[in-house]
Amino acid sequence: MGDREVVIRVDEAHRPSRVRWDVLVCEAAPDWVGTSITFDLQPVGAGTELRFQHHGLNPGLECFEMCRAGWTRHLASLVDSVDRGAGSPNAPAESFAALARRAQPA
Repeated sequence: MGDREVVIRVDEAHRPSRVRWDVLVCEAAPDWVGTSITFDLQPVGAGTELRFQHHGLNPGLECFEMCRAGWTRHLASLVDSVDRGAGSPNAPAESFAALARRAQPA
């Protein structure tokens, strides 16, 4: 989030299946304070499924649309990083849709 202060605490970690972050400070998106972010990994066939959730981020928050677009971009970039060896977390907004389509299961 640029040079804005963000403090996130890892409150749960079960290697290799789950991590939960709790947001304590977020200057760029104050609505995030008090929310939690989980990443759950589960073996599926020969691969791994990632289940992501930002608990407390909901359509009633001012930052919701911006955050949804940002998470879409970053998670699609994570898929590219795993599948192709390089992600693009700072891709321009117009490429969100293309990144999201690549991140969807076939």
